[in-house]
Amino acid sequence: MTGLDVDGVLADFVAGFLIRAKAMGLAHRFPATTTDWRVWHSPDEGAFATVWETIKDEHAFWANLPVLPELDAASIASINPGCYVTARPCPTEVTMGWLYHSGFALAPVVTVDVHSTKARELKAMGVTEFVEDKVANFIAINDIGIRCYLLTQPSNEDHVLPEQYRSLRIHTLDRCFD
Repeated sequence: MTGLDVDGVLADFVAGFLIRAKAMGLAHRFPATTTDWRVWHSPDEGAFATVWETIKDEHAFWANLPVLPELDAASIASINPGCYVTARPCPTEVTMGWLYHSGFALAPVVTVDVHSTKARELKAMGVTEFVEDKVANFIAINDIGIRCYLLTQPSNEDHVLPEQYRSLRIHTLDRCFD
């Protein structure tokens, strides 16, 4: 069974986060555009924490994140995972609603603790392949024997992966849903 992460794989958390930061008057502490996380070389931890505190428990924030811009309607229609596993700090029902309203296939959604690597939950569910954007999760999931792909995003593209994982970096979801 193939599983997918949500934020950074389907949902554009970065754009939503930066839009909120700008709305809070913190534009000068973040990148000039809402899509270029890479220019944020040394994150302003105080500004990040301020924005995080306002969004982490706000269901509307998570329910209204944009879909990643590279996912058009045809791409979305071709994605049919066996499950979604996310560490969003909102109820599973909010994520299910986001998936439905964004046009993604319905499948079970599992919400894990934000500090979890997801590996244990994926193993228990019988997931054999997973797509993730967070490097630490990607490595932990592969280390327990689940084939995990790292979807390249601005937040991880400069990360040099250990040799044994390099072939598992992907740039689109096409490799998983042919």
